Amino acid sequence: MTALLTTVLEAHGGPARWREARRISARQFSDGALWPLKGHPGAVDDVTVTVDLHRQFTSHTPFLGKDRRTAFTPDRVAIETTEGEVVEELRNPRASFAGHELTTPWNALQLAYFTGYAMWTYLTEPISLTFPGVRTEEISRHVSGKITPWNDLAGKTIAS
Repeated sequence: MTALLTTVLEAHGGPARWREARRISARQFSDGALWPLKGHPGAVDDVTVTVDLHRQFTSHTPFLGKDRRTAFTPDRVAIETTEGEVVEELRNPRASFAGHELTTPWNALQLAYFTGYAMWTYLTEPISLTFPGVRTEEISRHVSGKITPWNDLAGKTIAS
């Protein structure tokens, strides 16, 4: 483990604390242009997302129905009842995106895969950076221009 990763873990409770914890749950509010573009406006707005901290697993509840939830792993994604009965599933879900373009709509299982994968990545860092097979490396510092505080920009037009 690099010195930087050790510092980051210590700043977030320390490695021992992360090893003790089993999962993280959070209430998720997610909106934006992607969900309507993919055919699922509001699908993951105001849901509970739970991630396992020791294996790649995510669940969103409710999911496209009050009595439905997702079960994401990298090799399988499923939509289940809240009692755990499988409604539909997809093995090797990543392959189902072959040939997709930005505007290609997603089916419900593809939505479950994407949101599960994304939220597992977001919520398990930094501990996931210590998992077997993950390599971290500190790069040299890079500064590209002056950082301007927002209050210095008041009343100014910013060209894009």
